[in-house]
Amino acid sequence: MTNVETPLRTELEDVVRNVVARHVAAPTRVAPLRGGLSNHVFDVETDLEQVVVRLADQPDKLEGYERERQAADRARAV
Repeated sequence: MTNVETPLRTELEDVVRNVVARHVAAPTRVAPLRGGLSNHVFDVETDLEQVVVRLADQPDKLEGYERERQAADRARAV
């Protein structure tokens, strides 16, 4: 993750918690991951599963995220 000021990181973690709670289950842990050059990336655990959440400032990245999700789903099915 790029250097993010603590208030912004806390705000992003709150967004991640709300989205994951709505779509998966209530998070038991949200941890920022390092290494994203243009995204904010979080490792999220729930009682049901572990997911990685990537956030970007540009909405045009959504299509790429969706292709990545589909590829991960296909790999998981194999």
